[in-house]
Amino acid sequence: MILALTPLLLGSVLAAPPGLRAATATSGRADAALDGDLSTGWQPGGEPVGEGWVLEFEDPVPLTRLRLDACPGRAPFEVAVWFDGVGAARSLSVQPGYPRLVVHSASRPVQRVEVRVVEAAAEVCLAEVEARGPDGPYALVSPRGVAGRLAASSIQEPATAWSPRRAFDGRLDTAWVSGGRGPTESLMLNLEEPLDLVGVELWVGDRRDPGPQFPPALPTSVRLTTDDGPPVVFPLAPGADSVLLPLARRTAALTVEVVEVEGSAPTRGAAVAEVRLWTVDGAVALELPEARPPGRVPLPDRVLRPVCTPDPGLPSAVRLRPDGSAHLSWQGEDATGSYWVVLEGTWAPPEIDGASWTARIDGTLRTWRTAASGEPVGFGPGPTLGGSLSVVQAADLGDGLVTAGTPEAGCPTVGPESGEWIVTWNDAIQRMR
Repeated sequence: MILALTPLLLGSVLAAPPGLRAATATSGRADAALDGDLSTGWQPGGEPVGEGWVLEFEDPVPLTRLRLDACPGRAPFEVAVWFDGVGAARSLSVQPGYPRLVVHSASRPVQRVEVRVVEAAAEVCLAEVEARGPDGPYALVSPRGVAGRLAASSIQEPATAWSPRRAFDGRLDTAWVSGGRGPTESLMLNLEEPLDLVGVELWVGDRRDPGPQFPPALPTSVRLTTDDGPPVVFPLAPGADSVLLPLARRTAALTVEVVEVEGSAPTRGAAVAEVRLWTVDGAVALELPEARPPGRVPLPDRVLRPVCTPDPGLPSAVRLRPDGSAHLSWQGEDATGSYWVVLEGTWAPPEIDGASWTARIDGTLRTWRTAASGEPVGFGPGPTLGGSLSVVQAADLGDGLVTAGTPEAGCPTVGPESGEWIVTWNDAIQRMR
């Protein structure tokens, strides 16, 4: 059956005020902090420090206050908060029974809110998040989740960095990139229950593009195929940030096929940053089976920190998560004050040699810089970055010694000490645990 869709209906679905584009988290269920129930909440997996929770509106909204509630009976923790990449709170303590408020000027509309754990002595549980505007709290309803499975015609290596999951993760700084460089590449989605679609929204391109010499193939037209009705080909406007393709079907399957790409000789595959399904009730979030670890990983799912005083050029914290996402951070100080640099991206282990293990990291670099007073000045996106991260457990080195990147009194070398790791980032070595 093909459902009739008028422009008025489609417009009313997208104009519902103010909608959430996505509620996402580095781990754990992000929507648990939006269900109105203090007994449930967002609980990041593994060690919580460095984990983040993100709220993104469809369009910028006037925001006057953000409220954070901890789950009753749980331990307090500290978070940092950003509005559209600008630091609003550097270290905010969230305790049960004491809601924390972050005030913001309504004259500067906000589209993206990010909350990141910076200190925790126990498991973290963020019970509820409330965003308030001039007329009261916004009704934050997370997109309805629908279980499904994904496949792709091909994937650019390393597959964990550009897997089809990246096109359905609610983030625009990740993408699926095909292994093939021309048309006919496709994403295949199968749902456990049929949906009454009214449209499919696409963002094309890869915001982690490594440079103009390696451009991805930008789709200029796509073919949408469902299990109800004939395929439909849609041209895509060049340079558009996103495009909504009207498709009124009841279906449990969807294939997005690249028909044409921009340029005659792309050096990388077709890139799709995000695919979002729309129904008459709003956007739908795809719930996928848990991802398998990219390989045999000698790192536990926790944050590694330096044993010695860190060099500003080396990571001061490293976290590689089982789902293929990566978090590296640097801390340092210069003439203008202190800074904190964060690399959020993906990892894949191309080389495993005994205890030694090397991962390719690709992601977006962001910098938090503070003034001498310690108040946040800004936290904004930086360049895309790729690099090589190697790790080995010191206990596996036998009698061997490795010179540290920044020798100092009492810590000039790394030896076979249990529980410690040697982390190498682009050939600079740091001893961590």
